[in-house]
Amino acid sequence: WRRTGSNWLCGVLHGHPEILMHNELFNESDIHTYHRKDLVDGKWTYEQRDTHPGRFLRDMFHNVVDPRGLMRTVGFKSFPEHYWDHEKPNISLTRIFNRLLLNPAIKKVVLERRNMLAVYVSMVRSKVLSAYMVRDYSDVPIRIDILEFQRFIDRYQSQYKSYYTKSLRSGSPVHTICYEDMLESQERFDAETKSLWQFLGVDDGVIAKALKENVLQNKRDIRYAIENYDEVEFAFRHTSLAPYLGRIAPAEETATATPIPDPPQKDHRWGILLPICSRGDEADPEKCFSAIDGLFSTLVDTVPVKRERACLEVHFGIDGGDIVFDSPASEARLTTMAEKAG
Repeated sequence: WRRTGSNWLCGVLHGHPEILMHNELFNESDIHTYHRKDLVDGKWTYEQRDTHPGRFLRDMFHNVVDPRGLMRTVGFKSFPEHYWDHEKPNISLTRIFNRLLLNPAIKKVVLERRNMLAVYVSMVRSKVLSAYMVRDYSDVPIRIDILEFQRFIDRYQSQYKSYYTKSLRSGSPVHTICYEDMLESQERFDAETKSLWQFLGVDDGVIAKALKENVLQNKRDIRYAIENYDEVEFAFRHTSLAPYLGRIAPAEETATATPIPDPPQKDHRWGILLPICSRGDEADPEKCFSAIDGLFSTLVDTVPVKRERACLEVHFGIDGGDIVFDSPASEARLTTMAEKAG
């Protein structure tokens, strides 16, 4: 997936003397390779590639630039968008991609980044700046649409599931690399790249290095990257993104530490619609209200900061004629319970 550290990984692979590494061979608007002069210029345009993708791929795989006779493997990187035309699938390109996924003779290296928020922020910023490798954009804040971000998460997870399902179904060898693990420490990086070299069948004694043009594109706390950070943190604090949200509890701030100032606050509100009913003429009113009280206790545990609970609206949907809840007295009691919960 884009913005998972793929340019950086391609640079690492390109640096191995036994690997001929291309970049985005099927980029939507160009052919990206470290060997453009030898393999592309005057031979292929991206229009010709899209017309004859099989022939193009054979050319990239078999016309190896190897004056010293060292190359043992050839590779390129692939994104889902490479096989689409203006948000519609390109049949011939999709067929080629699926053929590659299902070919057990082709090894697959899957790069993952667990921090999907960082991936999304990086995607949005790089589109704004039209810069994908050489720009530090720590000073470019963005605003995140919560629903659009959730749709991105769904697509992201679905795509990785598809990679694994198709590759494993065909018996293809698959090696997974996690971006966060690679950056954990120099020792971890060396161990991960050594494992990668062994998987690819190349000299595992080569010390891996990244290309100089790859720049760490966000050097500040991710809270500074998002104008509506509080809203994002509130929406995803109980999901798999929680470890990456950078939330700092007051207890963690000490007199000797310099606290990070909160980003500018903007008003936002959340609403919950809860249909409730007493289910029958013999329902016990106290048991019914006890259940509602338990609900409010759960909300308080989930949203412990009172300032944040003030942004939460709870709307009860009550059936007309409900013997417990459909009365002015019950409405007043529900309101009192909500106010007590803050």
